[in-house]
Amino acid sequence: MTHVEKNIAYSPTGNNDSGDRAREIDGWNIEHARLKASENGIEISDDHIDVIQFLRDYYVQHGWPKRTHELSRLLDRSYRPKICRICRVGPK
Repeated sequence: MTHVEKNIAYSPTGNNDSGDRAREIDGWNIEHARLKASENGIEISDDHIDVIQFLRDYYVQHGWPKRTHELSRLLDRSYRPKICRICRVGPK
């Protein structure tokens, strides 16, 4: 990490502490997500929930991704089959 990268705040909310980020998303839950999705005509599957949970955990631990390609690679390695099913592309 370069000197410049160490001094950049990556969170648009200014939340650079994992404890603060955990409290920030504490009011969100799966039931709320399903309700909001349903209101918009979207069905959330277990695959969706797994990916959402991964992203929530990633955010709490790391904050906003400094390099989106790193997060993209993590998603690809760990969740590719689920993402393919969600997006209805590639191998099921």
